[in-house]
Amino acid sequence: MKNVGQGSCEAIVTARESGGPFRSIADLCRRVDVRAINRRVLESLVQAGACDALGGDRAQLIEMVGDAIARAQDTARRANQEQVALFGEDRALEPAEPPLPDIPPWPLSERLRREREVLGFYLSDHPLAPYRDIVRARSGAEIARLRELGDGREATLVAMVAGVKTISDRNGRPMAFVTLEDFTGTVEGTVFADLYERNRAAIIQGAVLETRARI
Repeated sequence: MKNVGQGSCEAIVTARESGGPFRSIADLCRRVDVRAINRRVLESLVQAGACDALGGDRAQLIEMVGDAIARAQDTARRANQEQVALFGEDRALEPAEPPLPDIPPWPLSERLRREREVLGFYLSDHPLAPYRDIVRARSGAEIARLRELGDGREATLVAMVAGVKTISDRNGRPMAFVTLEDFTGTVEGTVFADLYERNRAAIIQGAVLETRARI
């Protein structure tokens, strides 16, 4: 996972095995060795969905990461200074955890974009999920099986634009290499100048298109 090293993972697993499941993002930060985690590690875990069981949604948890890390570091500093606990207890009283921030959850597209950014793939869902019935009804082929059709055959795909790279053809006109993605995989297609000029407003990353192409 991006930004999460083996040392961070081992520290988190060790804390969970010794103290049981984490109850919240603040509980995780408090129990894991603060030298093994930082804000980037926690944010990557939240965006990947690894903290989904800790209460709240990912948008709320991301907002809490900075404060949770700061509180854990302050607790560690006080422990190192061997402060005497109040009322003779064997540890200092910990402040109450702040409530979850009142912010809306990320839309599906944002949640999956962040998920893929840190994992390299979609885990909890797929951006095409809202179009599943349309994909089944109108796609003539799945991307993973295009090779079976053979060169020269035409195929109809309902797929998401996962990437667009524009270049100029030999006449200086813009054309594009477009990466399409469905539930089964990705494929790159070439959109020549005439077609690209007519459709460039629609050929943008994240758009869901019905396309006809020759293999």
